[in-house]
Amino acid sequence: MKPKQSTSLKRKATLALLLVSTASLAQLVPAGGAANGETLQSARAQAAAIAARLNILGAQVSSLAEKYNQAQLSLANVNQQVNNAQNQISQTQAKIVSIKAQLSQEAINAYISGGNLPEFSALLSENPTEASVRVEYLNTVTNSQTDLIASYQDAAQSLQQQQLSLKALQAKAASAVDQVSSARNAAQTAVNQENAQLGSVNSTIAVLVAQQQQLLAQEAAARVAQETAASTRQVITGGSFGSPSGGSAPSLSGGQISIALSWARQELGKPYRFGASGPNAFDCSGLTAFVFAKAGISLPHSAAAQYSDTTRVSLSSLQPGDLVFYYSPISHVAIYIGGGQVLQALNESSPVEISGIYWDGVPVGAGRL
Repeated sequence: MKPKQSTSLKRKATLALLLVSTASLAQLVPAGGAANGETLQSARAQAAAIAARLNILGAQVSSLAEKYNQAQLSLANVNQQVNNAQNQISQTQAKIVSIKAQLSQEAINAYISGGNLPEFSALLSENPTEASVRVEYLNTVTNSQTDLIASYQDAAQSLQQQQLSLKALQAKAASAVDQVSSARNAAQTAVNQENAQLGSVNSTIAVLVAQQQQLLAQEAAARVAQETAASTRQVITGGSFGSPSGGSAPSLSGGQISIALSWARQELGKPYRFGASGPNAFDCSGLTAFVFAKAGISLPHSAAAQYSDTTRVSLSSLQPGDLVFYYSPISHVAIYIGGGQVLQALNESSPVEISGIYWDGVPVGAGRL
């Protein structure tokens, strides 16, 4: 009998040490979770406000980009008009050259016939719109010469008007392009600044989310530690690890459950991927199979198959390490970690996370290994 007493004493001493260790673990959960949550909420609100401003700025940039494109088209159209008019201008210039040549010949002929050559030279060298030249012109030229000089005047004025008109159009179109371009660039600069700020805020959010996930994991570990401590007290005082509501005792040892739950908490934040079973990504049954394999328990990679391989327990008698099943037919499984919470790989929009057991209504069942 002595060896049995010795074994019993050692067992109780070990369990007592486990009780002290788990109680210490429960004290490791840091305070300030509420503050972290408030900071995260504020950062998300700031990100939402920046995103709203970006939507407005994006619309402005889009509108200005369209105006810029239209201004470029207008400028291109004016430039095309300039190119088209250049041929006409060249023709007008050629006409002026021809008229000057004829007037020069008329002047020579008039001089030979006894006319006044300097007066013709004045007509050719001075502005034909000047009143004094007009008087001189009326007093010295014949009817045929009048027709030539009138043609010269018309051609010169037409050329001048065309050049001024095209220059004005070009300047106006180029100015419109510059103005819209400046406005567009200013709006784009504002967008870039907002994007930079949003990136900074998103980085802050990522840090806060990681901190929150760590805090949740620590809180979950503390709850498991407290529940394990309660079960340990039952063993020390002669009780068992039985279900508090009279359910059947688990076939797994407390150590195996602790190992599985410890591994499960280490997977928090890893991505969901269909058909994955670790170590870098998981689907729901891949996660449960992975963490229990670390505790020496083999499970099939299927939620329905895991349901078949476990013993039914009521939701009211759940213990940490039990599996909780969802939907009919069964297509999702999560690990109960205590405190009314499960740890699960839900879907591609969520990483491995901790949720309330009723996150999507009442589960269809629970199982114990």
